[in-house]
Amino acid sequence: MEAALRNWRLAEAKRLGIPAFRVFTDKALQAMAATRPDTAAGLLSIPGIGLNTVQKYGARLYRLLHEGR
Repeated sequence: MEAALRNWRLAEAKRLGIPAFRVFTDKALQAMAATRPDTAAGLLSIPGIGLNTVQKYGARLYRLLHEGR
């Protein structure tokens, strides 16, 4: 799961023309992979993730985190 999140983060960073760590930190990705949140509250409980991030990426992250389940 962490590798899939890293790949998505890299693609998103390239799309936006920013460094990958500006999309999400490694620690945030690790926490997402470990907990696989499926709600805004779950994402917001991860350090470094705020409301704007949830609004911007939440739907895509939920799909990615729960594909194939």
